[in-house]
Amino acid sequence: MNLPAAEALLPDGRWMDAAALLTGAPVVAYCGSGITACVHVLAMELAGLPPAVLYPGSYSDWVSS
Repeated sequence: MNLPAAEALLPDGRWMDAAALLTGAPVVAYCGSGITACVHVLAMELAGLPPAVLYPGSYSDWVSS
């Protein structure tokens, strides 16, 4: 499942509450370069959600492989 930040994590300029973000599945965060995804992983941790995995190569690495 793809969960774009602008559409899902920041509706009306606010973070969704933790209960709304629970997926029941492991989460892997990635973005274009790996930088923005770090913010999402940190936000999930601060919200008390299960740990997420950061794919540091992100889209740039995946496309070039």
